[in-house]
Amino acid sequence: MPVRAALVAALIVERPTCRSCIEAKSSLSPTDFETTLVAIRGALRVHEAVERCRACGESKSVLSLDRPGG
Repeated sequence: MPVRAALVAALIVERPTCRSCIEAKSSLSPTDFETTLVAIRGALRVHEAVERCRACGESKSVLSLDRPGG
């Protein structure tokens, strides 16, 4: 689980990204992604808002984290 959480956190701290793109880039199933997201939310503040996904370009709900030191 820690490796999955680190991978997902790295994807969403870099830029706001939708669930579909995160799942595709991390090779996680929707169930594994949700479990991993719960773990991340236990340690970090996850932001969810309707914006443009920086991976696919579609306007939809995206996830992001505060950048370290910013």
